[in-house]
Amino acid sequence: MIPMKAKTEILIKDNDSIRFTIHRKKNWAEITYYYAWEKGSEETISCSVSDADERYEEAIKSGYEKKK
Repeated sequence: MIPMKAKTEILIKDNDSIRFTIHRKKNWAEITYYYAWEKGSEETISCSVSDADERYEEAIKSGYEKKK
């Protein structure tokens, strides 16, 4: 199976979302998780692009879909 590459986009699952901002030339990514439970929660992390690719692939496997 060919690994998926993270893109600058938003993935949605129910009321939760994950925003990926990818800077491939700088090998840097920012990922923001939004969770709707209780009053809502937001967490932003910075990581390498390879880590973002793994997180993107896991999100797709977990049922997240591209925002339409």
